[in-house]
Amino acid sequence: MKYVFIKILSFLLFQANSRPYDKPEFYKIKDRILKKHGKTIGYDYQHFNQQECYSCNGTGLHYHYDDEDYGDYEDCWHCGGTGIYNTEKWIGLKKIQFGEYVFHIPIGRVEGKPDSLPHSNIIEGVISHSQKKYTKLANVVLFLVYKRRFIIPKSLIVYNIKWFLKRVLGVFDRNELPF
Repeated sequence: MKYVFIKILSFLLFQANSRPYDKPEFYKIKDRILKKHGKTIGYDYQHFNQQECYSCNGTGLHYHYDDEDYGDYEDCWHCGGTGIYNTEKWIGLKKIQFGEYVFHIPIGRVEGKPDSLPHSNIIEGVISHSQKKYTKLANVVLFLVYKRRFIIPKSLIVYNIKWFLKRVLGVFDRNELPF
């Protein structure tokens, strides 16, 4: 029975992780589940390159329009005049096996390039996930189970009720739904 529970819960977490409904609340749920049921299998690093400021194109200057004259240059408001929006970053990630899926949890920022650990990978840039088939349903189920007091938008619940009636119960034909 525990095997079935872990299989279902890990599937729901994997699906919801691709497009979390409310990221801060979802990551609290994810951490709670993985601490209780997951197994640490190693560590990886995530690397973000230094990024040039998009607002000033790396010049550090912003052309400021004024009501009284045609404007003037001043330090860019986004980068503070440096021309750099984000500096290079290295983030340590704990790799956790849960069911048949592997998840990452950030454990902290590492200054400079980290010394290589055995069996660790370097992930360049943002980890992006494509939305899965059951992403919305998985989000609703996890939030209902783990954050009962959290308000889920009506549109997300209605979507999943329609999906459940159509696909799981087969109550209605696609064209016969009353909503």
